[in-house]
Amino acid sequence: MAKRYLIVKIAAIGDVIMALPMVEEIRKLDKNADITWICGKSILPLLEKFSIDHIISIDDKKLYSGTLFQKLSVIFRTWRAIGWKKYDVIALAHADRRYRALVLIARSNCYNMFSHKLGIMKPVPGRAHTDEYVSLINPKNKKRLHSASYKNVDLNSVYKKFLLKDSKCVLLSSGGT
Repeated sequence: MAKRYLIVKIAAIGDVIMALPMVEEIRKLDKNADITWICGKSILPLLEKFSIDHIISIDDKKLYSGTLFQKLSVIFRTWRAIGWKKYDVIALAHADRRYRALVLIARSNCYNMFSHKLGIMKPVPGRAHTDEYVSLINPKNKKRLHSASYKNVDLNSVYKKFLLKDSKCVLLSSGGT
C-alpha cells in the first residue's frame, strides 16, 4: 500500500520553492505515494504544476491576520478537508503553531516539524533550507542537496521573448538575491 504524506507549507513563494524537493524525495521513496499539501491561495497556481495528488488551499491572510473567528473558520475548514485521515508522515515546514493547529485532527506515527525551541533548532542555522525541508520527509537522508532540481530553461529563448520586448518578466531566486 502506498504511503500517505501531508505537507504543510502555506506561504512565502521563495520558501515554497525551496520546499518543493520534498515532493521529489517522496517520489524517490515511493512513486505511488499519496501526497497532500496544505497551502495558501497565492501558492496554489505554483503547486498545481507539480506531481502533488491533493492540494488544500486555505485563506492564509485570514489565518495570519484575521479575527479570531476567521482564524478558527480556516482551521475548521482545513479539518473538514483532511478529515480524520491517517498519514504515514506529516511534515510541518514552519515553526508557527498555527501550522500545528491546522493538522490537529490528522493522525500519524511520524510527525516532523520545524521548531525554534532551545536545543531543537530546526531548520538548523547555516544549513541549506532545501536540505532541511527534505529532512522533514526523510530524516535518514544525509545527502545534502544544496539546490533543487528543476527543468532546464533555455535562457536565450527567455531573453528573446521577454527581455527584448516591453513585457514584464519575473525571476525567482532563493535567498532574495
